[in-house]
Amino acid sequence: MHKAANILRVAACQLSQLVRGRKIWLVLICDFIFLQSQVLPLQSFLREYEADATPFLFPFLFMDPFLTACFFFGIILLFCNAPFFTSAQKFVAIRTGKKVWAAGQILYILCTGLLYFLALYLMSAAVLIPRLSLKNDWGSVWNTLARTEAGQLAGVYLIIPAGILNALQPLQTVALVEIIGTLNAVFLGELLFLFNVYWKKEAGIAVAAMFLLLPTRMQSVPAILRYLMPISWMALDGWSGDLTSAGTDLKMQILLLLGAIFLLGGFCILGCHRKEIPEIEE
Repeated sequence: MHKAANILRVAACQLSQLVRGRKIWLVLICDFIFLQSQVLPLQSFLREYEADATPFLFPFLFMDPFLTACFFFGIILLFCNAPFFTSAQKFVAIRTGKKVWAAGQILYILCTGLLYFLALYLMSAAVLIPRLSLKNDWGSVWNTLARTEAGQLAGVYLIIPAGILNALQPLQTVALVEIIGTLNAVFLGELLFLFNVYWKKEAGIAVAAMFLLLPTRMQSVPAILRYLMPISWMALDGWSGDLTSAGTDLKMQILLLLGAIFLLGGFCILGCHRKEIPEIEE
């Protein structure tokens, strides 16, 4: 119980430093500006037809692998210095023990990933204002864009699978994308953590970037290879009533990500315990 409390304290301390710092706010501001630029055609479509959209744009943003990569680059910026071993954190690690401190850093990565994708959801709703309807259904706009060519004729190139609208409720879809997004964020964060402890920061960033960019260059690959590109699981384009994505079962995706997270997390904690942790500037 004492160790669990210390893990929570380490994560809470790191989160407070994150909120007080400038990096997270700069990343979120850049995300918002980028998102705003990407939805200009949709905003024009809503104004022209005087239509109100429900706040469920979020899941469809990740249909485009380039948009997905851009949003995940924010994750790399936030976690590139993992395990965040500053001079202040050095004393925390001494007091709690390196293993407990490393577990707290992993919990911090999890919380930050969850909050990051929650912030993206709120941004995706905010960019629809003033043509935003707070109804808990797909509504006419998303159904029209999914089932007709009206969006393409107006220059709106969002990919909205009609099968998702038929099979899943809006909040269910948002929750699933939030879960997959958070797990991918933790996976990338731990990958950067691992490379920073065992090898070099630059190598970790390169490998993480490779995971982001591969889906943008490999659109038509055998389904089995999609298991090696977890970022591509953010896309809904193969999901149906049995919750599968392009041949990769959603439950299997979550289990694979959880397995990778626990494995990487174990190596991260072991590395912090056995090796000298590189100190970073505050």
